[in-house]
Amino acid sequence: MGPSWIWDKLLSVCFRVQSFLERNSKKVVAITIIAGICLFWYAPVSLGAILIFTVSAFLLGTFDSRNLKKSLANLCIFLLVLGVIFSPFVFMILWREHQINNPAQLINRGHPKILEMTAEFENMVPENATTEETLYLLERYVYRKIPYDYAFSIFPPPLQTIDDIMVRMTATCWGRALVGYCILKNMGHDVYVVGTYAGNHHFWLRVYESESYRETFLVGGRREPWVMFNELNVYWSSPLDELYKTFFEGFEVGFIGMVEELALGSFYCGIPIVASAIYILVSKRNRKFITYVGAVTGALIVAVASGCIGVVNARLMLLPIIVAGGVYLRILNRKTRKLKG
Repeated sequence: MGPSWIWDKLLSVCFRVQSFLERNSKKVVAITIIAGICLFWYAPVSLGAILIFTVSAFLLGTFDSRNLKKSLANLCIFLLVLGVIFSPFVFMILWREHQINNPAQLINRGHPKILEMTAEFENMVPENATTEETLYLLERYVYRKIPYDYAFSIFPPPLQTIDDIMVRMTATCWGRALVGYCILKNMGHDVYVVGTYAGNHHFWLRVYESESYRETFLVGGRREPWVMFNELNVYWSSPLDELYKTFFEGFEVGFIGMVEELALGSFYCGIPIVASAIYILVSKRNRKFITYVGAVTGALIVAVASGCIGVVNARLMLLPIIVAGGVYLRILNRKTRKLKG
């Protein structure tokens, strides 16, 4: 029972699963369409861009105008299998949006440490300080009290609550904004936590004064708000506007930000391309291990190279990866078809 035996058994299982799904393609199409609509409706921004990218790249690589039904069935089978494999990831994205929709569960302005920090900060602020000066001092104060949490996680963790942050006393931009919100709210300011999805995924604070507002905890490359909330209200931006920004608008970041965007973008966009390449080979009943290794390697190279173009060019975003990924999958699809024949 060596590696080759395990590989053969794994492929046999994959072949049987695909054959079963192909025999029940009508049910698969119905389930996938219903699930896709539900997911897009509940989390149009977080999952919308990923879903549009995955569908676009896969169709560019496998669409056959002579057999529309088969193309649709292949797409739905692929999406269903991909959704099942990455269901924990999808669930966590949905859970994070659920958390934002219930901000009272995240915010605890009466936490003893928050009350202590509020009193300490109020003593630091001059009596005649303007709102702009107060926000500047608050940013410096929170940054000193709550060091940035540099722990990297590919799998998105649940959003930290105030109770979580007060235990660890470290946080990302999300947690720092939440702490700043509690302090300002305790001081009587009309403040909201604001977040963006496109470009730099970042959270900051917006403080309203009459008809104007001021902001703090900002970084370069931010976007117009994707979501804005306090303890009582949650305001989401238009999904279409956010998706447009995700695909077309550029952003300005430093070198570290560019590396981060390239790494995360290539990883998340590389998954659908790699999965599509494997699906194509499985659908051809290809059993050669080296062929799968080559296909996966090529998919990763395409994702990183086209992701680099998107980051450097800054105004194309996901489009280079979609086009390059689709072209790569089309070439792989034709090549495997020739080898099979």
